[in-house]
Amino acid sequence: MSELSTALADVGVKLSPLQQDGSDVALTWDPAVTGPVFGDEVLVALPDMHLASGADGDIFRGFDGSSLGRLQKLLSGLLAVRGGFPKLSLVQMGDLYDVWRAYPQYKDHPTSDYRVIEKAYGSALGMLTQQLQARICVGNHDAGLGLFPPAWARGPNGVTDQLAYGHTFGSGRVLAFHGHQADRIGAAMAAQGGSAVVQVATEVAKLANPLVQLVERGIDLLGDFFGDTPMSLSDALNARWAGADPPSDAHGFQSPRWCDRGDRDHLQTVVGALPNAADIRMVFVGHSHRPGISALHVPVPGRLVPLVDVGSWVWGRSQIALACEGEVRLWTMAP
Repeated sequence: MSELSTALADVGVKLSPLQQDGSDVALTWDPAVTGPVFGDEVLVALPDMHLASGADGDIFRGFDGSSLGRLQKLLSGLLAVRGGFPKLSLVQMGDLYDVWRAYPQYKDHPTSDYRVIEKAYGSALGMLTQQLQARICVGNHDAGLGLFPPAWARGPNGVTDQLAYGHTFGSGRVLAFHGHQADRIGAAMAAQGGSAVVQVATEVAKLANPLVQLVERGIDLLGDFFGDTPMSLSDALNARWAGADPPSDAHGFQSPRWCDRGDRDHLQTVVGALPNAADIRMVFVGHSHRPGISALHVPVPGRLVPLVDVGSWVWGRSQIALACEGEVRLWTMAP
């Protein structure tokens, strides 16, 4: 266990190592071999949550309604221990809000007013976005945040760097973004020149278009809750990517179970287009709702970049990633 997971356990946050095929979902490395990744930074990554109105159609609630209590307990625990971790960072991987579920008829959308969601989840959102100052990635279900940023993402000079397509950690060596981005969004990320600030521009407006949101609604109603890649029934129930052989060129990175995450070629293109691609040593994504450890090959000679899919906090799941120098480990939180 890492120092952070031990500290959380000491304040009553019950975490269990996430397992797939009998193995922990984890990644380890020796910085003397790989070079530094996180340095002295500690990172907590929270996956897609899809917060909506709190009513029965809200997929965050899960089957037993315990998801909010678990999230509040985790955030309270992080508040309790953060004094012992001065370099603690928190990132939420996108799809924090589920705009179409909160505004099913679009009578109030587009708008900068997210009162339906914030009324249902105000306490947790306050801890996440204000007290813990989590950085939030723009996802496809909450793309309206990019065009009409909520109050917590606005400052006197416009959109703050708390809300962005992508965020970097570990002195620019670790990239986190939602993982749905089409090529045009990858280009928009690159155009930011390394800045973390969301550009309220044409490409974001395309994603915020109500027609796009309706398409997302149609996908969900057809039962593809976990991403854009077709799945078998057993895959949907297990909510994980198929296993894969370890990369032959892992260069010091080790995992008990590598997976074949879908859309890796596309994600590789997006990452490779960024101005700081040569510096990136690890990538965190969400969107698929299926956790796992995979890999990218960005256009840097001889370099493999581990790809960590953080998973999901919907339909009763509560998965998180805790990362520090030498280890990334995925956990699930007990009810």
